[in-house]
Amino acid sequence: MRIVHVIGYFQPELGYEEYYLATEQARLGCSVAILTSDRLRRLPGLAATLRARGAPEGRRRSPGVQTVDGVTVHRLPTLFEYRDCIIVRGLRERLHALQPDVLHCWAPRQGTPVLALLSRPPGVPAFVEMHDWQLHNPRNPLARLDFWLVRRWLYHLAFHQATGILTCASEVARLVQQTFGVPAERLYTLPLGVDTRLFHPDPLERAAGRAALRLDPATVLLVFAGRLERSKRVDWLLEVVATARARGHDVRLLIIGSGDDDDLAELQRQSRAAALQGAVYFQPFLPPKTLAGWYNAADLGIWPQLPSITIREALGCGLPVVVPHGRTLQDLTVCPGVTTFPPDDQAALVQTVLALVSQPERLAAVRSQTAAWAAAELSYTVLAQRLMAVYAEQRALVSPAFGG
Repeated sequence: MRIVHVIGYFQPELGYEEYYLATEQARLGCSVAILTSDRLRRLPGLAATLRARGAPEGRRRSPGVQTVDGVTVHRLPTLFEYRDCIIVRGLRERLHALQPDVLHCWAPRQGTPVLALLSRPPGVPAFVEMHDWQLHNPRNPLARLDFWLVRRWLYHLAFHQATGILTCASEVARLVQQTFGVPAERLYTLPLGVDTRLFHPDPLERAAGRAALRLDPATVLLVFAGRLERSKRVDWLLEVVATARARGHDVRLLIIGSGDDDDLAELQRQSRAAALQGAVYFQPFLPPKTLAGWYNAADLGIWPQLPSITIREALGCGLPVVVPHGRTLQDLTVCPGVTTFPPDDQAALVQTVLALVSQPERLAAVRSQTAAWAAAELSYTVLAQRLMAVYAEQRALVSPAFGG
């Protein structure tokens, strides 16, 4: 099967879902291409993240064709860019030259995927991937204006041109259905996943990581990984550690990530003010394999606010996690290793973690169940196979003679 993915910004260095699913499809024997721009998306701390992962710095990439892990990537020159909406030159010609059996468009708000839908060859089933939990920030007047003038038209065109819409959660599917009138039979849910080839239990990595930090067997190591933004409330974790240590628990904290230099400096200042030197460690963004080693070394992962793909990576390694209860992480609540607390409640987070660190044997016992659940439900190998079944279903509707 010839599959073409279209996305405004393709960033394999950062390991997003479009990279993992495309490479898994290539492993299944499909011919897979990605059409994208010659730029990376603007993100906080992008330069530091790219540097940590050994990737070229800067947003610009050379137009041209290259192969990335079995996938052919076509970077087309940028014609126009507005915030995270980007239009490229030569899209229609390249798309028709590739003669896809299936077109898979990501993030319609980026513009180029919508143009691909409108210019695809006749009879080609097309899918739109939707991960947006809200269409705009209701508290931001400029975001509201941007939505009403630009983005809603991109969403509308995408959802009504596509054969099927893939959403990351049932709540997102409901948002699409209620806002844009998309029939339920055209909506599919495919959760965000994890590369279990990289993120899996490894006793040797656990021993090595704990030895590197000189941790006693009884020490409970907490970990957070992600972009360091104030909205993620990483500072709450300092209160967690201070309270646990004041109550006699040997607890340490590892913070992994990059972001605004001021935010990082403030976290480090707060750590010193709370007299947590030697109990809190900071690491920049790390390559996936190194990150997996630290998940294995840790005993509990904590994400106080906002969903992050790093939560799923931690679960792949069997690491129990604490996350806020809410719709954005609803699909994870059935995992044996997931504990939730009321969102926006720092005191509840502290009490939840205290209850867990006082039972380290419980944390250890649930690791194998957590890893097994993640491998069965979140592995990109499994999700790619589910996605191929969705393709086949819609291709059969478009062409009843299709049989494989």
